[in-house]
Amino acid sequence: MKNKVNGIFRKVCNILEWIISAILVVVVAVMCVRFVFNLGGMFDSAPVEFFENFVADIMTLAVGVELIKMLSQHTPATVVEVLMFAIRSEERRVGKECRSRWS
Repeated sequence: MKNKVNGIFRKVCNILEWIISAILVVVVAVMCVRFVFNLGGMFDSAPVEFFENFVADIMTLAVGVELIKMLSQHTPATVVEVLMFAIRSEERRVGKECRSRWS
């Protein structure tokens, strides 16, 4: 009985992981399209501001892709990659907040 419940639980978890992965794929695709359209306005803003937004968008896309890989592959290497991207993204966010407070 316990093995049967565990098997059902694993199947439900796998289905949920695939649903989340599919949603993430759609979100990343939409972000890529938005990113391409935002490239057209690179000369409208200050170079530093554009570069910060550019890097933030690229990092967000990279984290999304790595998260999709982690959900679909289940290897320790993909978990480490996602953690590294997430930590770096958070460092950039905090750094941007600090710079905006002091300027």
